[in-house]
Amino acid sequence: MALIIKRLLGGIAHGERIPEWFLDDIGEWDRAGVGANVYELRRYQVDGVEYGVWADVAMGNAISEASALWFVRANADNAIDSQKEMLKESMAATEKYTQVVTAVGYAALFALFTQMADKVGTKTALAIAILLMVSVLCFVGIELFGMIVRSHSMKSVQRIVDGDPEQFFPAMERSRRQLATLMTRAMPYQFVVMYTAVACGLGSFVLMASAFVHGFARQMIG
Repeated sequence: MALIIKRLLGGIAHGERIPEWFLDDIGEWDRAGVGANVYELRRYQVDGVEYGVWADVAMGNAISEASALWFVRANADNAIDSQKEMLKESMAATEKYTQVVTAVGYAALFALFTQMADKVGTKTALAIAILLMVSVLCFVGIELFGMIVRSHSMKSVQRIVDGDPEQFFPAMERSRRQLATLMTRAMPYQFVVMYTAVACGLGSFVLMASAFVHGFARQMIG
């Protein structure tokens, strides 16, 4: 089934929405004082998808086909750009939310550790402290790396904006490629550091939880 473009092409009603009285394959648009045009539904294949175009019968088939091709691909580009913007905004919001949750989680872990440090064995307390410090260090390292990359990117864009206007687009493309290359090379290391931060954080929580359970069980038995 063809995807119908919802606007008329050519004639006196060019750009108008398809009226309800049009039949399956043909329809007439009559405008008082101007005249009338007959439109027919033409079907074309664009990138493997069938599209329907309501075109003025007087318009050449090659023109309506080229118009359909332009319309479909222009809207596809707009849709892709819109999706990229939505994805960028969603990722930014997710990153902020993740940072808040992580900060709250670390605050809770340190609060619990402060309350129980003198109630567990020295070895257990040292193990929890080491795991927490490694986890925090990894997390801060990831955030610092991101800040450095963003700062470098903004400075690069500022230099491009202040530079030769004729070289703006080529320079922006080079900057984008350099940033993409850097992030691609850094990604494996980021994953290792991130997983280390998560593993150490969870490890410290497990040790604290087990210490709490052990202490609670001793109090109940005693």
